[in-house]
Amino acid sequence: MPRKGSPQRYADAIFGIAQDANDIAGWTAKLETLVSVLQNGEFLLFLESPKVKENDKMTAIQEVLSQEDPLLRNLMSLLTYRNDLRIASAVLEQYRISADEALGQETAEVTTAVELRDNEKEKLSQALSSLIGKSVNLNLKVDPEILGGFRARVGDRLIDGTLKSRFERLRQEIGTS
Repeated sequence: MPRKGSPQRYADAIFGIAQDANDIAGWTAKLETLVSVLQNGEFLLFLESPKVKENDKMTAIQEVLSQEDPLLRNLMSLLTYRNDLRIASAVLEQYRISADEALGQETAEVTTAVELRDNEKEKLSQALSSLIGKSVNLNLKVDPEILGGFRARVGDRLIDGTLKSRFERLRQEIGTS
C-alpha cells in the first residue's frame, strides 16, 4: 500500500509548480475545484474503493476534470493512487497560506450568523484589511448560534464581534459586580 502523504508536502510541491508558471492565484482556484469535486460523496467512494480497478478510476478522473489543467488531473490521480484524497482540503489550506504570503495577502476565516450580501462582504474585507495592513480574502461560513455580528480568525489573531460573546462578557461583568 502506498505511504500516506503530508498536506504540507503536497502544498509545497504545488506551490513550486504555481510559482514556476506564475499562476499562484490560478492554482488556488484549481485546488478549490479539486476539493469541490471530492465533496461529491459517491465519486469519492468510487475513487477510494478497492473493488474499482485503477484504470477505471483514472478514466473517471480524466472525464470529470476534462476541462481542467492536466496537472490538476495528475494531482487527483496521484492522490487517488496514494489513498490521500481525504487530505485535499488540508492541502488547499496549506497552499493558501503560502499563496497568501507570496501575494501579500491574508485569509480570514469569518463566521457570521447570517449569509452576508456582497456589499457587506466588501465592507468587512476592507475593515479587516485596514486592521491587518494587508489585503484580506474572506472564507465565510454561517453559524446561527453566534446570534449576530461576526468572528474572524486572521492568522493567529481572533476578532470576536459576536453578540454571543458580548452577552457572555456582560454576564461576567454583572456576576462580578
